[in-house]
Amino acid sequence: MSGNDTPPRAVRRWTRYLLIGSLALNLLILGAVAGFLVRGGPGIGPRDARDPVAPYTRALTETQRDDLRRSLRRNFLVEDRETRTERRAGILEDYRDALTTLRADPFDPDPLRVVLDRQSARGEDRRRKGQEALAQYLAGLSSEERKAFADRLEQEISRFGKHRDRAADER
Repeated sequence: MSGNDTPPRAVRRWTRYLLIGSLALNLLILGAVAGFLVRGGPGIGPRDARDPVAPYTRALTETQRDDLRRSLRRNFLVEDRETRTERRAGILEDYRDALTTLRADPFDPDPLRVVLDRQSARGEDRRRKGQEALAQYLAGLSSEERKAFADRLEQEISRFGKHRDRAADER
C-alpha cells in the first residue's frame, strides 16, 4: 500500500458489494420469516392446517399485516450484529454436522437427532418471538378493532375447521 494507508479502490468496492449482499440476504431471510408469520391470502393450504398461528394472521386486515411486518422487522433488526453472526454460523454449522452424520458409515442417528433438536429449538425461538409480536400488536388495537379482528378470526376458524373436516373425509 502507499504511504497514506488507504485501501485500493477495488478492495473498497469489493467490501462494499459484500456488505450490500449481506444486508440483502438478511432482509430476504427476515422478509421470508415475517411473510410466513403474517401472510394471508385465499384458502387454507396443507401447511396452514398444521400452523396454529395461520388463522390469526389471516384475520388481520392488509394494513394490519403491514403494520405487524414493520414491527417484526424492527424487532428482528434490533438483534445485534454479533448475535446475528453467531446465529448464522450456528445454522450453517448444524447443516454441516448433519451432512457429516449422514455420510458416516456406520450411520448413528443420535448425532443427527441432536442437530435436529438444535434446529428445532432455534425455529421455536423465532416462532415465540413472532407470537409475542402478534400479541403485542393486538394489545395495541382499540376495542372496536379487536372485536372486528375477533369476528374475522371466527370466520377463519370456521374455514379452518371445514378444511380439516374435508381433509379427514378424503383419508
